[in-house]
Amino acid sequence: MIYVVGCNHGIQQEQRPIAQERTRQRSHFRRAIEGIVANNRIGVICEEWDDEAGRTITQDIADSRGLRWANINTTREDLRQMGIPLLYTKLLGVGAGQRACWHAEREQLMLRRIRQSRRGNDNLLVVCGFDHMVPLSELLRAGGVEVEVLDYRECDWYDPGAFGQ
Repeated sequence: MIYVVGCNHGIQQEQRPIAQERTRQRSHFRRAIEGIVANNRIGVICEEWDDEAGRTITQDIADSRGLRWANINTTREDLRQMGIPLLYTKLLGVGAGQRACWHAEREQLMLRRIRQSRRGNDNLLVVCGFDHMVPLSELLRAGGVEVEVLDYRECDWYDPGAFGQ
């Protein structure tokens, strides 16, 4: 089983000092991730994350439980090789169709990294941005994998304004 958690990337980072509502949201996010890990015998945590942005909540959880953590994000070099602009989601004049194509290319690379990370582990946790949550889940299911998705925007603790969502 692969558990896919979609998120706003702002919630992932363990960072202080921050606004009280952000602290509360991150605390709920941490508890959600810890619950998935504890209740489902997770062997590896995969995460879409920019290594230059510091450590994440899931890295801390993986370390505290002796689990392997793998970054499935596209690196700057990956983007260069794929011909995808570094900040393509923020570029003016780029249409939704082009962004969707670039997302799809990145998701194929993420999928390969998830598969590599899963070897020898039945249960895996994937944390990725909301934009990739459904496409990655569909790609995994198409490959015959059982997937459970957590979109925390559906949780009662979610505050859409905490991270400018």
